[in-house]
Amino acid sequence: MTDLHGPYCYQRFAPGKGLAGFVKFFYCFRGRSSQPERILPLGSTEITFNLEAGGVKAYIVPPGCVPYFVVPEKMDRTVGICFSSWGLHGLLKVSPGEIGKEKAPLGEVLPRLWQESSGHIGDGGSLPALLSGLEGWLAGKASTARNNLAEDAIAFIDRQRGQLQLPELYRRYALSDRRLQMIFRESIGMSPKRYCKLKRFHFAVTFSFFYNLFRSG
Repeated sequence: MTDLHGPYCYQRFAPGKGLAGFVKFFYCFRGRSSQPERILPLGSTEITFNLEAGGVKAYIVPPGCVPYFVVPEKMDRTVGICFSSWGLHGLLKVSPGEIGKEKAPLGEVLPRLWQESSGHIGDGGSLPALLSGLEGWLAGKASTARNNLAEDAIAFIDRQRGQLQLPELYRRYALSDRRLQMIFRESIGMSPKRYCKLKRFHFAVTFSFFYNLFRSG
């Protein structure tokens, strides 16, 4: 979806090396179509900035449960950040309990974060240039937020799609359940058990979506 002359343009940008463990990708979107588009939930938290003529509107989007629809022309000139499972908490110290379960204005849910991020977004310039400003802001926080053990443990759970017994995780890192739970809560704001459950759920949702899509096609 990168046709600049089509009804919409969606482009992803890989994060720099310093942000690779925190951010899955940055993206920009330009839309001209009034035809609704189905969006598959990624199971990740996103922050989006819609650069409208009347100013910037920012939203926080929690991990999705079901597909949803958007109208491209209402999202013209949108930039966004798709965080890894632990990226939002690791970089910005925001726990899952703070962001609710539905898409909401960033300024209402996390006013501190809105004030901090808005200084790196303006109503002019190219979308890649605006994304560069956001990446620079996050990169400044990454150097003190890295936890290699947490990153490895989360990647291991992701590869298993959440289908593992917690004692297996404790043995892998030679840690007590109490110690590993503390590391998870400090890094991503939830316990290993809850994270495994979340991954199983999102894998089931994704599998069901594509299975039904294949059958209907």
